[in-house]
Amino acid sequence: MAEYRVWLGYRKKHGPMNDVRRFDRPAALISSILSRVHGGKSEMKDFMPFGEEEKEATLEDIISVFGGVNKVGKPR
Repeated sequence: MAEYRVWLGYRKKHGPMNDVRRFDRPAALISSILSRVHGGKSEMKDFMPFGEEEKEATLEDIISVFGGVNKVGKPR
């Protein structure tokens, strides 16, 4: 659990580790600003092919993922 919290801290400080998601948002921001300057009505999400950031997993989400695996690592 401690390692998970370290990774959460890293992600909050440095952003997502997926390069596509990391560069998608700034490019979408620039594109939406340029669009609006030229009279467009598009929003940032219109320029983000991979969508908004994923929601962070809760403890319940993590437990549900690992809930079907026993201590040996075999599915129940």
